[in-house]
Amino acid sequence: MHQRNNLHSSSEKETPPLDSKIIAHVKQNLEQFSDSCTLKKLGLIYIAHRSPKERVRHLRRLYSDFDGSQDGMMTFEDFKAAIAHLNYTEDEISKIFKSAVS
Repeated sequence: MHQRNNLHSSSEKETPPLDSKIIAHVKQNLEQFSDSCTLKKLGLIYIAHRSPKERVRHLRRLYSDFDGSQDGMMTFEDFKAAIAHLNYTEDEISKIFKSAVS
């Protein structure tokens, strides 16, 4: 059983599709985040908590879109489906997911 990330979903409007530049940027950020040390991750989480409300709402909408069961918990399978178009291997996806939850 895989760990789950928790974030309460919101009932915001549907998010428009992402373009290839945004997808490439997300892929790069995932890779950088997975390679980060714990202290840096804590710093990034702190910054995220201090982000403008509109940006946080946008991130919640994205998270909700990726949450397959809509229970506020992102499973490994949800995460894998959300980034499938980025062409990661199963091992790479597992590494990124595990680094985000540890």
